[in-house]
Amino acid sequence: MEQVERVLFVSKSEDKYTQDEVIKAFQSLSSLDDIKVFVEKAEDRLYTTWATVDIIDKDGQKVPIQEAIEQQEILMNRGAPVRGGGHKEKDVGKTLSYKVALHPETNTLGILHLNKLYNDNQLDDEMWNDVVKEGLGGSSVGGFATDKKTTYENGSVFEELKGFNWLETTLTSSPRNPYSTGHAFSLVAKSNNKMEKENKTEVAKQEEVTSQENQETTQVPMEDRVAKLEQVISALAEKMEALMQATAGTPTEEVTEADKAEENPEDKKDTEEKVEKEDEEEKKDKEEITKSDFNSLKIELSEIKKAIEDKKVVTVAKSEMPETKSVEKVETVNHKFTEVMKGKVSLKEFTNKK
Repeated sequence: MEQVERVLFVSKSEDKYTQDEVIKAFQSLSSLDDIKVFVEKAEDRLYTTWATVDIIDKDGQKVPIQEAIEQQEILMNRGAPVRGGGHKEKDVGKTLSYKVALHPETNTLGILHLNKLYNDNQLDDEMWNDVVKEGLGGSSVGGFATDKKTTYENGSVFEELKGFNWLETTLTSSPRNPYSTGHAFSLVAKSNNKMEKENKTEVAKQEEVTSQENQETTQVPMEDRVAKLEQVISALAEKMEALMQATAGTPTEEVTEADKAEENPEDKKDTEEKVEKEDEEEKKDKEEITKSDFNSLKIELSEIKKAIEDKKVVTVAKSEMPETKSVEKVETVNHKFTEVMKGKVSLKEFTNKK
């Protein structure tokens, strides 16, 4: 009792527990919940798992629990290896201590292992990731039996593995014994995961590169914006001139002498007035386009030039660019002029879409 109280007293003031403190608590405490508290605050990659429980497994087999308990000291003397990825795979840890206790779900005896996973290579990291992220902390016993016996007990028939030699324990997410599952794992040690750190570092580097690329693409020198605007305005001026000339030179519908002879003088007058009115509207459209677009573009160009001359701004991010008549707007106007030139839209439609 004194030892238990001493361990608890030492540990209560700590945010993390050393491996030795956790081992002492594991060996001294009888409460599974209290053991869990220590394991979850372990500095190292520690976890607890039910290595075996006294029930019939999925294969219809059972190792006599007393023989399994007797094998624990032999297992510890042999280094008690913990393997990852199957019984034929590499050692990724070891069992530090064991405890015989009643399993809370079956109310039968079981053997609880306190295991440690190594922290030396990628396989170690992968196994620890499986423990903390995938809940893989279940156990599968590796060894051999010297005798097998068909046994009938409590209405069940099963194969009893006599003379079982326990050689290693393997991490698994699907143990043959359905109650050989994980009990607790360190919530502190996972932050020391080398592979996780490397992944975070790689992600941080990638984010930094992406941020730099975005900055390079979103920061546009003012001189370049001025040059861009000048190019676009110049191109628009040429297209506007061509558009005006093309529109001014568009022939009206030809009228034959026969049509003139048959045409009513009053209808002829109405037609001429209609054509004249359409010409005036079209001319007005062109004037509105010139005033609303070119003047605004020139004003923006003038403002940008002034900012450069005053040395108030050297570069400007997209979020800081003027909202009105930006480069994107100029390019949109340019595209619509092109549509007009190709005859896809009329001047009136252009004005309405603008």
